[in-house]
Amino acid sequence: MNKFTSFVATSALLAGSLWAGIALGPRLPGLVGEVFPWTLYDNFQYKNSMGLQADQLYIFTTSTCPYCKRLRGFLKENHIAYTEFTTDKSKSALTLYEKIGGEGVPVSIIRGKKFVGFNSRIGELIKKSTQG
Repeated sequence: MNKFTSFVATSALLAGSLWAGIALGPRLPGLVGEVFPWTLYDNFQYKNSMGLQADQLYIFTTSTCPYCKRLRGFLKENHIAYTEFTTDKSKSALTLYEKIGGEGVPVSIIRGKKFVGFNSRIGELIKKSTQG
């Protein structure tokens, strides 16, 4: 490949990446659950200023997210107590979501673990974390 062809290929790649960032940027929080069905952050550090208790389950959701709906259903079905922060309905919930490094919804936090997304694996991990 000569220098000109390499330059054109690199430019096309950069332009495509820029277009994808502009086009998908506003939808990215919703896409995280679709593209990456779950992520586990072990040893998530609670900051005292956040007011979160390590032994309680907190979930950060939006009102339109299908994964959030599935998570809420799972928690209710398994009688797991939780505190919900709906980030598209409350400015204070959105602020706290940003403080915890939210990068998609739903986000579940308990016992030093932060889960992003929801599937049966996360469900089982949450169940284990709430049992002791």
